[in-house]
Amino acid sequence: MKITFTPPSDTDVHTYCLYCGNENVQSIMTSERLSYHCSHCKQDNTRALIIDPKVTWWLDETQEYWHETAGIFVVNSKDEFLFFERTRHPFGLTIPAGHRDVGEQPKETARRELFEETNVKDTHLTHVATTDIYGDECRRGSDIHRWHIFTTHVPSTLLVKVDVREGVRPMWLDLNQALSRELTHATRQVITQYHSEIIRTT
Repeated sequence: MKITFTPPSDTDVHTYCLYCGNENVQSIMTSERLSYHCSHCKQDNTRALIIDPKVTWWLDETQEYWHETAGIFVVNSKDEFLFFERTRHPFGLTIPAGHRDVGEQPKETARRELFEETNVKDTHLTHVATTDIYGDECRRGSDIHRWHIFTTHVPSTLLVKVDVREGVRPMWLDLNQALSRELTHATRQVITQYHSEIIRTT
């Protein structure tokens, strides 16, 4: 998404309707899916343009809005990986992942997101790759994300509890099984591009 106006530089979070550009937007959770309702134009959307000063973002030379993400392939002793169904755009199966906050190192982001989304903490993270993924839409309005990809090991007996604000129905799959499911664009891209590297670090 290209931003055609000068973004705010204050310390507030600004949420704009993608239809009319108004800031009278409310988030609504229905049927395990988050959406945004604009009280100005009365339109609903699963995305909005959100400028959050706590989240790392930038505009490139074409005014394209970028975000940065850390994602974690959590593998158990059966060589299965943790996936869950997202309740926020983009919908589909995903791995634990989230936006990098300002001042965080990617590994810090990965560790924080892993705990926030699955309650898994104090694990050893191995860096797999860093890559730019185009067409990776997020609910905050960015269509391009710089992904930092990690792996970590957990016992197969671990009981994972996914935060319902992020996802539902956690499941353990091998990578080939996952590729046969409805994955988010970024998750599919990462598995396809770095399949061998992910396996090698687990």
